[in-house]
Amino acid sequence: MPFSEPTHAPSTSRERELRALRLLLPIGAAVVLLIAAWEHANGVVSWWDRWLYPLLVTVFAGGGFTLWRWPEHHAKVRLVSVVTVNIYLMAVLLMVLFIGDAPLNQYTLLTTLVWLPFGYGLIFVMLAARPAMVISFIVAVLTFTPIFVAMAFNLRPNWGEEFTTTMPVLALSQVVYIVLLLAISDLRAGLHRTSARLQVAQELALSDALTGVGNRRALQEHVRAGLSAAERGQLPTSIILMDIDHFKPINDNHGHSGGDQVLVQMAQLLTDQLRGSDRLGRWGGEEFMVVAQATPMHAALELAERIRKAVAAFEFAHGDPVTLSLGVTQTLPGDTADSLVHRADKALYRAKNGGRNRVEAQTVITAH
Repeated sequence: MPFSEPTHAPSTSRERELRALRLLLPIGAAVVLLIAAWEHANGVVSWWDRWLYPLLVTVFAGGGFTLWRWPEHHAKVRLVSVVTVNIYLMAVLLMVLFIGDAPLNQYTLLTTLVWLPFGYGLIFVMLAARPAMVISFIVAVLTFTPIFVAMAFNLRPNWGEEFTTTMPVLALSQVVYIVLLLAISDLRAGLHRTSARLQVAQELALSDALTGVGNRRALQEHVRAGLSAAERGQLPTSIILMDIDHFKPINDNHGHSGGDQVLVQMAQLLTDQLRGSDRLGRWGGEEFMVVAQATPMHAALELAERIRKAVAAFEFAHGDPVTLSLGVTQTLPGDTADSLVHRADKALYRAKNGGRNRVEAQTVITAH
């Protein structure tokens, strides 16, 4: 089978999102600190912000730390962040407008209005699209309803005509922000679904459906990686090609389900014998392969012999003994993936012809 180009599965979108949140929340804490420092230096910090800024910093910094230390609690961190920020923005705007009869504090009013879209954005970043839309509209309604009631009954004459003319436009802009964020969130959700499907497809493309170990395609990629490592002057890569002896009688005597059970148990048994750096896969039928990077021939032969003994001593579910024949080779100068596998196949062929349940090595290039 020709060797195809390798593919690499990306990390999931959810993992990338969590990594982004771990950075976003501490950055938010830093931004609040900078704003508080600037307002204090210029004498424009309000009395409530002297108490609320530390709360925001604690929520953001604590949320970021929680995501680093206990990522399984990300849903609670999202909810607390959303609730805290939006209650803060809503409360500050209403306090500016309704506390006292003095002229409006234009700085506090304008800066609060500027940050309102950030509250909606945070909702859509932290929550799914539909709940985020509902909560954003609830926040907007709770924020602007008291304002329009006061305007309708002229309860706050100190707001002035310019304010009452501008406020409907500002309220309408909130709806535009929310709709736009909903559209962006839907696109993000679509990307998540596409990424998840791609991840599953790539895993299926590189996994054997029956045994769960790598398939032929995955092994081809590992062989290529081993050849590249050897070409860079690292230790040679060895491969071990294995075939279950007398597998046809197992199928004949115990049915294909019995044969499948042997393959599944074999895959688990082989996995238990390998090192963390070894790569196991099903080459086809009753054949398995181990790709052992940075492993010279003598070490690969020791590994193959350990595998052979473990399989011969194992009690398989169908009750009959099972043995393996194994062919071992290592990378040589000028090797290709096909030549390397061809030598392992030659060694396996000799092990079969030599009586089975044995390990054979092939160290020279032979004609195809």
